[in-house]
Amino acid sequence: MTETKGKWQLKHSIVLLRVLIGWHFLYEGVVKLYNPDWTSFGYLATAQGPLEPLFLAIAKEPLIGWADTLNWMALMFVGITLLLGIFEKKGALVGALLLAMYYWAHPPFPWLTQLNVEG
Repeated sequence: MTETKGKWQLKHSIVLLRVLIGWHFLYEGVVKLYNPDWTSFGYLATAQGPLEPLFLAIAKEPLIGWADTLNWMALMFVGITLLLGIFEKKGALVGALLLAMYYWAHPPFPWLTQLNVEG
């Protein structure tokens, strides 16, 4: 009986965590979509670490519009898939790739001065 209750609690805890993470991703995507002044230029232009040349290239004029659009679209895709529980694996993969890109733009290496980063 206790084992069944433990599995039920674990299942519901994971669902709750998935919904909360999905809400956060969706919220961030909607905020970026409806804020006409938002751009990822500042974050990309101050990128550091091993992928700095890639992020600096993305921050230039022909690609920055695409980067901004793909950013909010990916955030909303991840949020919707996790909230609704559909295409969860694809949403989780896109979310992991998005978070990896955020990480590699400003890696927390001790020898790098952290500029224009949150948290």
